[in-house]
Amino acid sequence: MAGLPTFGSARAEGWPGDGGPESTAPCEADGCGVSAWTVGFDIVFAKPYFEGNPAFTTLESDGLSFNSISDRSFDYDFELSPRIWAHYETGEGIGARAAYWHFDQSAGSLTASPPANGFGSVAPPAFGPSNISGAGVDISSSIPGDTLTASSGLDAYTLDFEVTKRGDFGAWSLLASGGLRYARVGQNYEGTLRNAAATILGVVDYQHANQGIGPTVAIESRRWLGDAITLVAESRASLLMGDGDSRLYAGEDLDLTTPFHTFQTSSRDDLLPILEGRLGATWTSADLECGRFFARGAFEGQWWGGAGSASGEAGDLGFLGFTAGVGLVR
Repeated sequence: MAGLPTFGSARAEGWPGDGGPESTAPCEADGCGVSAWTVGFDIVFAKPYFEGNPAFTTLESDGLSFNSISDRSFDYDFELSPRIWAHYETGEGIGARAAYWHFDQSAGSLTASPPANGFGSVAPPAFGPSNISGAGVDISSSIPGDTLTASSGLDAYTLDFEVTKRGDFGAWSLLASGGLRYARVGQNYEGTLRNAAATILGVVDYQHANQGIGPTVAIESRRWLGDAITLVAESRASLLMGDGDSRLYAGEDLDLTTPFHTFQTSSRDDLLPILEGRLGATWTSADLECGRFFARGAFEGQWWGGAGSASGEAGDLGFLGFTAGVGLVR
């Protein structure tokens, strides 16, 4: 998804001098060597995927010989997210490019209550330090009528600055790029336990984030189909180095005169690898006084290694979806 804004570059969009799909030596055509700017705006319609993103666990039992344990995960849907980019390219095929993409979504709240027979329970994921005895957080309940409500959010963005080099081979065009990427991904978990009178008994507020900067490289291949349509395949790899941090607040027995509060913070050096791919097509208009307009669509996929989930820092994160965009070459 993010970081692959190479549709619409000057020569790839059939800028004057490109020679079109029938040209075997485009740089010998009239007008070749003209520098050009390309700007574009995309709407990315994508859904996040997690290795595991639990909201709570429910235990049902008859108190004698039967236990049924079920885990409920947060439900994320497809969400619209913006991407903007600009690319300058000289007549020799050397250029510079910048791009920004931002995804921000909250999952809907989920609720659960212990079974009415009094033999089950409902509990959020484990929080608190696991290596210190008695320091864990427990806002679980086995009392019928209590309700646990859980919600989560995800925020991710990327910012790329690159140098590009294009090579044209008849109806084919290849674009290689390399530069720097800054990225950040943050997630949060909020859980609240209430009794039948809606009194708050316990809360969990957990947040964590990974951010880093590092090298990014990409390759794009493009094939002309006629005078206006091109097929495009792109891939990108980034290895970012930075830090990760987390913050936890939990309150237990909040309905009592002596409630118990837990605070925990952590920070660490971290790596954030990201892989991306796109497969799609672009339509480009004929020459206009202001340049050439283009529209594009593509399938997109993205993998963020070690980005975690709402309730923990372990596990990978992925995005899968579609993009639709427009832009101008001049």
